[in-house]
Amino acid sequence: MRLRHLEVVNAIRVTGTLSGAARLLHMTQPAVTQILQSAEKQLGYQLYRRVRGRLEPSAEAAVIFPELETLDRQIVKLQQLTSNLRSGEASLLRVLCAPALAQAVMPEIIDRFLKQHARARLSVRAEYSSSVISDLALREADIGLVFEGEQHPAIDFTALAEIPLVAVGSPKFFGAGARLGLRDVLAMPFIAPDPVDPIGRMLAKACEEHGWTLESSVSVLLYQAALATAATGLGVTIVDALTAFTADPRLLLQVAEITPALTLRVGVARAATNRQSGLADDFIGLCRRVLSERGMALG
Repeated sequence: MRLRHLEVVNAIRVTGTLSGAARLLHMTQPAVTQILQSAEKQLGYQLYRRVRGRLEPSAEAAVIFPELETLDRQIVKLQQLTSNLRSGEASLLRVLCAPALAQAVMPEIIDRFLKQHARARLSVRAEYSSSVISDLALREADIGLVFEGEQHPAIDFTALAEIPLVAVGSPKFFGAGARLGLRDVLAMPFIAPDPVDPIGRMLAKACEEHGWTLESSVSVLLYQAALATAATGLGVTIVDALTAFTADPRLLLQVAEITPALTLRVGVARAATNRQSGLADDFIGLCRRVLSERGMALG
């Protein structure tokens, strides 16, 4: 049977009469009758029999109806999806985000996005950059806002901003407005980023290039945990500027510029085979704008 046949047979199933099916489908009753007869001729058996003025399904039709009901539900879902796409609102945008960015910029991005797309549904989950990449490769999310670092053949990365790295510590190590060389920072009691973290990898590469030894009695994966540890006076740490300037002021931390400057790129990761969507493009545009407003535009 063709789709038009199925549509008419289902309308008769729902309404119980030819006239009711005609009204439901905005057709004339003779047209409905003609399409039903065409379907029955193609199948080689009757689908409905008239009993006391009402159409009753045949035994063959009773076997078909459960599948017809499933198809009807799928068509309703398809109609809803196409309507959403026409209005510019896809059903759901799944976003993954590095924890530091989730706290520093994501709340503002979410607020602006939902003001632009009031009917959109947004799922945002904070994960480490390495986990974001693997989840995107498995198509468990649509886009990821991450620090540049781990590469994957199935993932495309588009840089949006460059964020400077800064040294953070208690006032006993340095004062406000200090400018420190990287070697000076590493010579202090140091709270190291985890070696698998993007900043950890960057520091390891810098030490290798200069022939330095990175010594630390403690390494911390979460940037906020590194700040809290630094606030105890145990040592200094290095984080991105966004994280440093959103730190709890009660920690009484000092922030020092590192010279020459070290920067970490932030961008959007997507599965290479993932098709573009208007919602995703708008979300990425907002990420770029918010980061630029924070002074983190690409140089």
